[in-house]
Amino acid sequence: MTATYYLPLNNFHIVSIRSLEPDQIKLSAKKHTTHDREEIKFNTLLNCIAKSLGFSGGFSGYKKEYTSKLIPFFKQHNLKKKVDLIEKKDSLSALANLKRQDLSERLFFHHKELPKKVYTGYNSDFIDKFSKSQYEARSFNNKVAKFENKHISKIDFHEYRGLFLSGRSDNIIHQCADKLYQNIVNNIKIALDDDFYFEDNSDFFSNLLLGTLYDNNILDFYTQITFLSDNLFYPQTEPVEIELYNYDNDKKIKLEFIFKFFRTLLNKQTEGWIEIIPFNDNLIFLKSDNGDYDFIFKNQRDSLFNHQIYGDNIKRKDVPNNLSKYHFKRWNYFCNQGFRYSDYHNAEKMYYANGGQSRNYPGREVILKEYYTSKGIYSDLKSSPSDYIIPSFKKVLINDEYYAVSELVTIKDFVHFFEENKTRFEDDSNFKLTYSDFFEANAQEEDFPVCVNWFNMMHYISWFNQKHDISSRLLTINEFSIVRGDNDISIAFDKDIAPHEIMLLTEDATKGMPHRDSYHNEHKYNSILINDKKWINPQYKLSFMRSNYFAEWLAEETCVRTGSIKDFYYSYNSSYESLKRSTPPLDSNGMYKGVKIGFRLIYKLSCNI
Repeated sequence: MTATYYLPLNNFHIVSIRSLEPDQIKLSAKKHTTHDREEIKFNTLLNCIAKSLGFSGGFSGYKKEYTSKLIPFFKQHNLKKKVDLIEKKDSLSALANLKRQDLSERLFFHHKELPKKVYTGYNSDFIDKFSKSQYEARSFNNKVAKFENKHISKIDFHEYRGLFLSGRSDNIIHQCADKLYQNIVNNIKIALDDDFYFEDNSDFFSNLLLGTLYDNNILDFYTQITFLSDNLFYPQTEPVEIELYNYDNDKKIKLEFIFKFFRTLLNKQTEGWIEIIPFNDNLIFLKSDNGDYDFIFKNQRDSLFNHQIYGDNIKRKDVPNNLSKYHFKRWNYFCNQGFRYSDYHNAEKMYYANGGQSRNYPGREVILKEYYTSKGIYSDLKSSPSDYIIPSFKKVLINDEYYAVSELVTIKDFVHFFEENKTRFEDDSNFKLTYSDFFEANAQEEDFPVCVNWFNMMHYISWFNQKHDISSRLLTINEFSIVRGDNDISIAFDKDIAPHEIMLLTEDATKGMPHRDSYHNEHKYNSILINDKKWINPQYKLSFMRSNYFAEWLAEETCVRTGSIKDFYYSYNSSYESLKRSTPPLDSNGMYKGVKIGFRLIYKLSCNI
């Protein structure tokens, strides 16, 4: 089956590219105009594709150059059969991390001289043989053990690392093998007799050494086989780059040594190396030694962009336009031109250098966004400031800018929204909320904070913004920490409403599984807020629930228990820093944890308010 690649264009268009033949390009464009969400003329799209692939003169120019230049180029470089030279179908392969988009971005956006070759392992079993070197080491250790209870793995690998720093690349394997032989004879002190024979050649000892070090680092080693730096490129003009974070330096040194040794062995191979042949500034061909070929192009993507970032839970049109998550995803796919894999690597280093911890790790996309923001490469969508303050909102100064921040949205507010949109929601299968479901979790007086899940809240914000012609959103973690502070304002829970009673789940007799959002005693769950009082921040005049069983949704798709600033799961060491990781299920209003989750809104004010 022919692989499909994707090319993003202006105005959020995407076309699939399966072949460079003009008829196939036209077929891709025709499918696009039939199925895409945006309007674009067929000929306009063809011209955009031709330009993106580096051809001038529109699609007519593309057809001419295909015949006059591209076909002769195939013959000149002996390009015979189109195959996939990059990606491996086996997910367990050591080469499974090699992705077409990563290679494209490495070659087009690395801003260094184009390398001559790249190792992808095509038509080569070297990686498999290399992986088996660990078994040679184990077998050898078993033989060593019968002479003396010492193992080769106890030999100090730093000695071999020193050889890499001082020796020449053409004889490094021989030097390491010789060093290993001396260590075996002198340090392990094995009697060389008729029962034990050493093969006196470099391949045996290099595999032995490599297998020993590799055996305990197999998973860490696999993650290093990527298109980062010059790890898999020839000539190798940049040092090996190791993807290892928040570990001791000794482990990193060992991995560097293993990979350098691996790379030295790799340089001796002929199979698996792919020739890099540029055609123009936007199109590069790849060729194996038997004439099989592949191609990559600038701004290539491995997959389509899904505008429905929440799946079937909510339609894109009902997601607020200023939602940070969607805006970043769309920018990163359509607008970001760079080497993302390298950026991920630098984002990881920045996260841990700034004091980030593994236990609070928020996810790759989050730290990538923070990295781009810190470098000035990306900024969130800027909304127009408003000239008026809506009742129930308070004027607040945050980071030298004025905002309007609301009190908690109430049951009355949400019922008003619900009734205004009742007819539309009855016909919308994506809006999964009925009156009975709503009042199951909101049976208090109408001025109490509403309790809803993330998706129903998104519906509310979109409606609210359209109704008031503003661009309100949820508070970020940082903004919430400013207006709320970090002091503990929680009060003791009513003894008659024990948390363990609230959190009992009813069971489905047929499945034996707990129902989410269903409790033995709904009255006790709904009594949570009745026994709590509000605390008013004296600086901002905003009120917050003093309960540890009430939380507020925040922009990072997480929530915070407002009484004690604990995360949704009430982790012992939770703090503002850990909130990004401790995200609740977005389709829950918190009932299955005995928690009510509400929300408040914020929007920017103009300077003259």
